Amino acid sequence: FRHYNFPNVKEEPEIPVVLVFVTSCAEHPRKKDSVRRALFMKRGFEIGAMRGKWSPIAGVDDQVGPDGTYGDTESLSVAVSELWGEAGLKSVSLTLFGENRYADPNWVGRTWLQKLVHAEVDKLEVTLNWENYGYAWIPVPAISHYIATGEIQDPYLSAFVNEGNVVEEQGNLVRFIEYCRRSNLV
Repeated sequence: FRHYNFPNVKEEPEIPVVLVFVTSCAEHPRKKDSVRRALFMKRGFEIGAMRGKWSPIAGVDDQVGPDGTYGDTESLSVAVSELWGEAGLKSVSLTLFGENRYADPNWVGRTWLQKLVHAEVDKLEVTLNWENYGYAWIPVPAISHYIATGEIQDPYLSAFVNEGNVVEEQGNLVRFIEYCRRSNLV
């Protein structure tokens, strides 16, 4: 296992990562509705990347396949591990829905090779680990409306947008909503 808190850009200019977009239709305990929600984590300041920002569950894809590459099967395995490790959740279904290359403006020469995974879970109870200090379940229709119009109607979405989020910066929030629309999740 490689430690990525302070990676050396010269030695490892590209780092493969998995971003896990978690959704659930479980009934909200206070609102008593079962609208599909997406989970976003508020990243801690002790970690190496995305400090203090809102993000999907994310982790380094350090599982190399038999052919020496970071294959889809290995990426899904990393997604399962990160989902459990960061949120204490188990997926009822996993789907790889996209890839992205992101040149990190904070580390000149660093590129994140991102695999985008959708994980469906059947509960909203989250158990945080040390990497995150908060989380929010944001209604997917509110995110979709925001992407289409720029309007924010949900208080959690407002914090997500105003406090900074990496999926919007990297274009992955749009990719996620496009996936949700194609899959009839909105």
